[in-house]
Amino acid sequence: MKDTWRDKLYQYRLLIIIVCICLIGGCGYALYNSFKNKEDSYVTHVSNGDKAVVKTADITVTKDDIYNYLLDNDGSNMTLNTAINYVADKEITDQDAINSKVEELKNQYLQYASTSDLNTYATDAGYKDEADFIKQVITPNAKLQLLQEKYVDKNFKSLVKQYKVKYIKYFTVDTESQALKIIKDVTDEASFTNYFNENSGTDAGMVTKKSSDLDSKIVKKLDKFLLDNSYDLAIGTHVFPCMALTELKKKRNIKFINVATDYECIPFWNETNPDVFVIPSNKLIDRFVEKGINKDVLLPIGIPVASSFFEVKNNLDLPSDKDIILLTSGSMGFGEMENCVLKILNDIDAYLVTVCGSNIELKNKLDSIDNDNLIVKGFINNMNEYMNKANVIIAKPGGLTSTEITMMRKPFVLMMPIPGVENYNASFFENNKMAVRAKTLDEVVSLTKKILLDKTLQEEMINNQAKYINRNSAKDLVDYVIENYKGCEDNE
Repeated sequence: MKDTWRDKLYQYRLLIIIVCICLIGGCGYALYNSFKNKEDSYVTHVSNGDKAVVKTADITVTKDDIYNYLLDNDGSNMTLNTAINYVADKEITDQDAINSKVEELKNQYLQYASTSDLNTYATDAGYKDEADFIKQVITPNAKLQLLQEKYVDKNFKSLVKQYKVKYIKYFTVDTESQALKIIKDVTDEASFTNYFNENSGTDAGMVTKKSSDLDSKIVKKLDKFLLDNSYDLAIGTHVFPCMALTELKKKRNIKFINVATDYECIPFWNETNPDVFVIPSNKLIDRFVEKGINKDVLLPIGIPVASSFFEVKNNLDLPSDKDIILLTSGSMGFGEMENCVLKILNDIDAYLVTVCGSNIELKNKLDSIDNDNLIVKGFINNMNEYMNKANVIIAKPGGLTSTEITMMRKPFVLMMPIPGVENYNASFFENNKMAVRAKTLDEVVSLTKKILLDKTLQEEMINNQAKYINRNSAKDLVDYVIENYKGCEDNE
């Protein structure tokens, strides 16, 4: 019998959760051993990790030793990228399929870049020529897509039968050290709830083998909240609340607006039914329509950023005799961040401001570096002030971070996006020449240096940011709501 749309939704949603369960299950066992045997060891391991790869009379190097070395020096993102690309190289060998996918991706790049000359685009982006760009970027991405298609299509139904999922709540943190501390601290529901609230966690609701319906409790609570507070309009920036609003809309006449905060139509947005769907750019209209979104509801005014973000006080005590580089840690690994800092300090004579967030261990490590050009910050609540002072910013391509940087009209280095939505975000900014993408730490340094020396490149980036990123998006959304929803309370 043909799958219904609810079956498909269940399958897609469960697939994501299955991946998480596989990771959590593996990490949980490793975590137990790490606390039992060695407090500072990593929580993830490779299979047969104690197998010797190199062995001499005095030294034995195991698979886990190599894995831990990569994590220490490259961070989890680069290690994950390397591993996934290695698997794709081994698993995807059908050259005809690869060639077909490469052609498909080439056409997408040309469409995004609004050009018919891939060679010029490739050289502008820092590659030798079109062939180099295809080899380094397009072909690996093609293999990754084919790898995903292979395992989703071939193994999905058996995975659905194997795994059961209950109630899902989750939150994310920046580093493994933070995650380790939280896992040690969380001993009951109350302690989990505290961390969940502190980290703006996500309540994904109930998903089971028997039903793909969104948990009715979530829908009822949301309905009660809206009614108790006499809200006439809901605006959602996350897909799961918007799915709950969609379910609620089937029961009564409510108004709600979706706001996409990434430069790609992520899974499940097409299962929502908003009155209006705010998207980051008119250049993404076709992409959202391809994913099943009704073109009539799309409002391409950009990701809203509060006007207060641009209210810069200019009271930072930063030196002004050299250029300033701002480096944000984001989801970078410990070793990855340290190596990046050292490479920049060794190669570029500029002040380097590094923001470590709540990663105290990383801050302490960077504080120990003796270099007058290095300025280390922990958690700050005035990132806009530092962005405003910077001559170039290096950051991971999260949707909101990338939007804030380009709204500040700052030259921007996209640092090694991880597979998934970060890749789409990076491609949008790179293809529209608002930023450059660095695939390695060496490229982070070389591209940063190039931007600082090339005023024409800086001007091109800033002009394109002004062209494609609407700095007044929050005001435009407020104006739209005031103009179009004055009497929506009468529709109850």
